[in-house]
Amino acid sequence: MIRYTTWRDTTPMPGGSRRDVVFFSVLRAEWPSVKQQLACGSKASEHLDAPGRTH
Repeated sequence: MIRYTTWRDTTPMPGGSRRDVVFFSVLRAEWPSVKQQLACGSKASEHLDAPGRTH
């Protein structure tokens, strides 16, 4: 799974604040493992495996 891009300050929230949106790239072969990790409550960002990733 690779963190693909981040759109900063894009989503309006209650109370007038805004939040970021993060997009990930997941290959079909990676999906079962990613799905299991997310179902267990893991954050996607904890499982990034890409050189040059941004947090």
